[in-house]
Amino acid sequence: MPQYKGHALVIVRRWIRAAGPDAERRLLAGLTEDHRNRYLELVATAWVPVDFANEFYTAAAPILYPTDPRPLRRIGAELARENLGGVLRFVLRVLAVETLVEKTAALWGRFHDTGTAVTLRRDRSIELQVTGYPELPERIRETIVGWLAQAVELSGAKHVAVIKNDDPKRWTWTLTWR
Repeated sequence: MPQYKGHALVIVRRWIRAAGPDAERRLLAGLTEDHRNRYLELVATAWVPVDFANEFYTAAAPILYPTDPRPLRRIGAELARENLGGVLRFVLRVLAVETLVEKTAALWGRFHDTGTAVTLRRDRSIELQVTGYPELPERIRETIVGWLAQAVELSGAKHVAVIKNDDPKRWTWTLTWR
């Protein structure tokens, strides 16, 4: 079973708890018993089954962003803002978008124990590709769309668009910007 690093999940759990006891009760009601236990015991450095991360994001997204039409993308965007904000925001301003996405690919293995990520530069776009991970859940892929779009926006790019494909042999996210 592919594993996912708990770091981002701990952040989302903090947001759920900040939303109040009712939010956490609703989240827990949306998880299986095994996943409720994982949620309660979760630590940032732990590796957890990707199906837990998938179920957790699926349950948390509409609780945190009930009016957002794409709450999973919003979770990804907020995670990028959380991880890349502050002091790193100034560093992002001097990085080219291509370099930022290349760094994202290089860090893939720190957060996923499965798959290989690379980038391909295209004319007026860049593509993040992940191979060797056919079971990467669709909802996790949605959070990646939000993360990439927000990270690129934090670098100062405008009119950012991210298009993902649905090919389990090679997942891709194509980014365009101005």
